[in-house]
Amino acid sequence: MPGSTARGIAEFKAAVFDRVSKLDTTHFLSNVRINITSSRTATATCSALAQHVRPGEGVDPSSAKFTSGAFYACDMVKIGDLWKMKTWKANIIWLDGDPTVLAG
Repeated sequence: MPGSTARGIAEFKAAVFDRVSKLDTTHFLSNVRINITSSRTATATCSALAQHVRPGEGVDPSSAKFTSGAFYACDMVKIGDLWKMKTWKANIIWLDGDPTVLAG
């Protein structure tokens, strides 16, 4: 959420996932750029567009919507054969619509 910080998976889940996962929502990522800095570390950035609608109202064109545009920056670490996010920073650039949608 704008202006908030979550440290660790438990805080992120409580601050963001538990709220947003209940909504009818779509997130689009574009302009993904990955910079491999070593055999085990990398950075990734992208632009994000996220649209949120109250649960069960996503197909109703008259339903209230809340949309955001953001820039994401991640520090990545390679564990075995998988790349995983170590940090994720979301810089919210703009917001539009009804923010009460986020309350479900």
